[in-house]
Amino acid sequence: EHWLTHLISLSNRPNSKAFLQQLAKTLVGDRGMPSRLKRSFEESIWLIVVYAFGLFALSISAYYLIGLESISKETSVRYSSVSVPQEESVHTPQGQDPGSSQLQQPREDKASPSSSKALNSQPVMAVISASALGFPWKTEDPFLFCVYHDDMFPPGNEKMGPDPALLRGRQMGSDFGGKDGWSMYHGRVVPGFPKHPHRGIETVTIARHGYVDHTDSLGAQGRFGGGDVQWMTAGGGISHSEMFPLLNRTEPNRQELFQVWLNLASKDKMANAYFKMLWHEKIPTRDFKDQAGKVTHVSVIAGGLETLTPITPPPPRWASQPD
Repeated sequence: EHWLTHLISLSNRPNSKAFLQQLAKTLVGDRGMPSRLKRSFEESIWLIVVYAFGLFALSISAYYLIGLESISKETSVRYSSVSVPQEESVHTPQGQDPGSSQLQQPREDKASPSSSKALNSQPVMAVISASALGFPWKTEDPFLFCVYHDDMFPPGNEKMGPDPALLRGRQMGSDFGGKDGWSMYHGRVVPGFPKHPHRGIETVTIARHGYVDHTDSLGAQGRFGGGDVQWMTAGGGISHSEMFPLLNRTEPNRQELFQVWLNLASKDKMANAYFKMLWHEKIPTRDFKDQAGKVTHVSVIAGGLETLTPITPPPPRWASQPD
């Protein structure tokens, strides 16, 4: 205990040589030792300190090198190329329901050698992550958000809305609870979004099932659905309404749509308001079939897919930029 107390107190002193000398004196007592032995003893202690520090530095380096190697392996797996069967048919369906098939969730089990040989196609980037559809989706700049509606509305009445008895217990004017599998949103008679303004953004509405009745301050009005897409640039400002008429009076009315909001670039914030309809008959599509026979139906609204070219987007917007 006496020696340990001296060692702790001496370790706090900045002069390493004096520390070693005092440590030697503490260990052998006040009688001292021959100078040669004393010098050798001090050098031995110094070497022990140096070796200990070296081992510590080596351990830290090895730890980080192993960590970097693990990250490198993980990244190479996540971004490796995979082969996807390319049985496809190119067509532009007339009146076909674009929601007849859904994207297959990525498999996490490894393919057998025999199945890998069967995949004879060009490689594409692997799916990095997948998440369930929700309300709303998470997005990255310049996307503000994406909402996904999938309501199973009841049969409609003469006013193209649900039976008023079914509206009891709902927060009318702001009904987003999904009670009984559907919401009125801001509508009170017909579900949907009555007149409201937009500015400095653009919206893309993809109506897969059901219909949307649209009117706006530009004087436009109409009904679209069944795979149609509306691309609207709010720019300097526009007011519009989007209502969901329940046209079927004997069967449930399914309403499924996506709506994407994008923040316009600063130079386009005050551009003139503009909207364009992309009718489903003119939207290029392609079906992809996997080994299990499941079909993925792809509609190209913006960008491009192999030889498919989308309809010209309305200016000014992000998809109109060459980069």
